[in-house]
Amino acid sequence: MNEEAILTDHQEVTEPQNDLPEPIPDYESVILELNEKICALNEEIESYKLAAKHQEAIAEQLNEFSELFPEIAVKNIPDDVWESVRRGNSLAASYAVYEKRVTEAAKRIERINAKNASSSAGAIDKHTSQEFFTPDDVRKMSPSEVHANFAKIKRSMGKWN
Repeated sequence: MNEEAILTDHQEVTEPQNDLPEPIPDYESVILELNEKICALNEEIESYKLAAKHQEAIAEQLNEFSELFPEIAVKNIPDDVWESVRRGNSLAASYAVYEKRVTEAAKRIERINAKNASSSAGAIDKHTSQEFFTPDDVRKMSPSEVHANFAKIKRSMGKWN
């Protein structure tokens, strides 16, 4: 009888099975592959340790900053300060230097404004009395106006050139 004729529509024809055992692995290549995997895992562990140390350092710097500058929110720290931190300086030290520079700049501006104010005629508008008089202003005054404004005229004379 023909084998094809015996098979029904529901049966599948399969390839003959190879009953040979798996080839014996090359232990040297297996060991090398495992060593590579171990080295990669060790590198990954070291990078996690480094990241953890970095996070600890950041937390320490933020704590120190909060103790020294409790009124300053971290979100309000200027970019100049963060740039200094990126260059390797501590957050607290970077902010202290920034604060010192801002204070010195404000003092310098105050000194310049004070110097300018001392040589200025002062603000004059229609709501305040005149604080400075030019020689022309004094010439146009009546004797009673000169008498009433004598102290201001004397201060004004110091600014006449």
